[in-house]
Amino acid sequence: MAVSIPIASKRGKLGAGFLISLVLLTGCGSLQVENAYSVGEADWLTEGASPQRSYMPIADVAPPLEEVWSYNAGAAFGPGSPLLLGDNVIVATRRGEVHVVDLTTGKRRGVKEFGDAVEGTPAIENGVIYIPVAWGKRALYAHDLTRGETLWSMKDAPIEAGILVSGDQIIVVDAESRVRGINARSGEIEWERALDSLVTVLASPVATGDHAIVVADDRGGVLALSTTDGRDLWR
Repeated sequence: MAVSIPIASKRGKLGAGFLISLVLLTGCGSLQVENAYSVGEADWLTEGASPQRSYMPIADVAPPLEEVWSYNAGAAFGPGSPLLLGDNVIVATRRGEVHVVDLTTGKRRGVKEFGDAVEGTPAIENGVIYIPVAWGKRALYAHDLTRGETLWSMKDAPIEAGILVSGDQIIVVDAESRVRGINARSGEIEWERALDSLVTVLASPVATGDHAIVVADDRGGVLALSTTDGRDLWR
């Protein structure tokens, strides 16, 4: 975001104007959350609230509902769901931005760009947000929310589906129909399983327990894989 501020020729006003410009420009690229490692029972850190995609909130929602605030992210949202971490709402846009919004006031707390478009739901684990990118030079980012810095990123085929955190792995399915188990700390690929090249996967992988995940494609195929080495368990 470019910010233009008229600056007078006097030294004092020049210094003040430069400082204001620097603060505004720096704030545009910041994505940081206080106490990101502190997770509450009501937090929603992945699509469906859990790796099993249970979609079960702990609080009852009783109508009638009343609008408390609205927020304009400046771009469209894909099918991915918002996330909730403490008093922060985290949303990703089709312009490749991730926004942090105050849950109570609806005010922006931070925003940072990752690639050109985010379609699937990111996931948060141990204070790190993992962001799948559907269009851009890099397909996956790991960003430390506490320190506000990107830990690693991966160049590969785009990822349109949401991602799954399973233990120390990030499970992704890319646009070339490859399922990958990626080390959450280093970003290194630990195993890879190629699906039928004629299928597309848009649905997020689901954890089933016992070191297994399930992937469903757009032709009705359902495949269970081992998170240890990616081998077929059943289909």
